[in-house]
Amino acid sequence: MRKSTNEKLQAELEKKKQIENHIKQLQKQEKEEERKKRTKRLIERGAIIESVFENPAALTNVQFQSIVIDALHLYKKQFPAKIKLRTPADIAEGAVEAQGL
Repeated sequence: MRKSTNEKLQAELEKKKQIENHIKQLQKQEKEEERKKRTKRLIERGAIIESVFENPAALTNVQFQSIVIDALHLYKKQFPAKIKLRTPADIAEGAVEAQGL
């Protein structure tokens, strides 16, 4: 028995919907993989920085950030072409954006 044009159309629309859903799943999976890579990188780099301190737990986050920023700015003065730093205003703006304010 032959399918009517309407039935063929409905079947094709269903295939299209399945493909679109599959694309969405793949995009979601890719985003999740990128998030995991970023999280791993942040943990590793945080551990590297923290490892140079004798007692990092004694520092507040603000103190820790201030020390890191000061050290990087000193490094940048010596090697200006090797590092590009964000300004404190950029950092604060990023924090506000991350909070959705």
